[in-house]
Amino acid sequence: MASIIRGSGESSFSGSVSIGGTLTYEDVTSVDSVGVITARSGIDVGTGTSISSPSSNVLTLGTNNEERLRIDSDGKFGLGTTSPGRTLDVNGIIRADGTSGALAFGGNSSTPSEGVAIHRPANDTMALCTASTERMRIDSSGRLLVGTSSDLSGGTTSTGIQLATAGGGYLGLGKDDTSVGTNNGIGGLRFYANDPSTFNLVAELSCNADAAHSSNNYPTRLVFSTTANGASSPTERMRIDSSGRLLLNSGSDVRMELGTNGTTGTNDRNHVRGDGNNMKYNSCAGGSHIFESNGGERMQIDC
Repeated sequence: MASIIRGSGESSFSGSVSIGGTLTYEDVTSVDSVGVITARSGIDVGTGTSISSPSSNVLTLGTNNEERLRIDSDGKFGLGTTSPGRTLDVNGIIRADGTSGALAFGGNSSTPSEGVAIHRPANDTMALCTASTERMRIDSSGRLLVGTSSDLSGGTTSTGIQLATAGGGYLGLGKDDTSVGTNNGIGGLRFYANDPSTFNLVAELSCNADAAHSSNNYPTRLVFSTTANGASSPTERMRIDSSGRLLLNSGSDVRMELGTNGTTGTNDRNHVRGDGNNMKYNSCAGGSHIFESNGGERMQIDC
C-alpha cells in the first residue's frame, strides 16, 4: 500500500526517504534523488555552480555564479554567450590538444554566410572564406588555390600553388625594412632538388638593391643564377640592372644562342658571344653573315 506524506511546515526524517515518482519542490537547499526533479527556479550544485532555466525551453549551466553554457529553445549551443546564433556558438578560443587533437569536417557544405569561415566545400577539400566569399582552398590533391576554386593546370598535381584574380595573378614579395642599402635582397624565388637525400639549392631568381634606396628612388636589379654540371651551388648567369642593361656573366666564353639549327653548346649554332676581349658573331655550318637595312640585304659574308 502506498504511503502519503503531507505537511504545511517542516518535516524531518531521521533516515532516508525514497520517492519512486516525481518530486516537485520549492525553496529547498539540497535534494538527493534518484528519479525526476522539477525545479521551479534553479538548482545549485555545490558552491557557485548551478543548473537553471532562465526562460521557457532554455537550459543554462553556471560556475562561479556566472552563466557558462546555454542551450536555447532552437537547440543552439552557446559557450560564453547568452545569445547563440549558430548550432555551436563559442565566445572564446577552441583548443584541440593531445595526440588525437583535431578539428574535423564530416560533410560537404556551401559557402557559409559568415564574415570569416573555414568549411569543407568538397570531399577532402578545405576552404577559407572572408566576407562570405571563398578566398583560398586546399584541394584533395594538396594544391593551394588562391582566388580560384578550380585547378588551373589541367590536373597537374606538381603545380602546387595556383593564383588567379580578375586583374591577373600576381605574387607580391617584399622586404620589411625602412632602410635598404646597396646589394640588400628584396625578394626572390629559390629552387631546390631533393637528390640524393637532402634538398639542395640549384637555381635562383633574386631582386636586389643596385644602390641605397631613398624617397622616390629605388634602383634595383634582377639576377638569374643556375648550377653548372659538376657544381654544387648556383652561379650568376644573367642580370638586368637598374639601367635596363642585360648582362650575361658565365665565364670567359659568354654566348647567346639564336635559333635551334645546329648543335647547342657548340660553334655549330647561331650565336653571339664574348670571348675574353673579343666579340664574336657565329653562324651554323654552311650559314652566312647577312647585314640588312629596313629588311633589305646590304652585305653578306659567306662561309
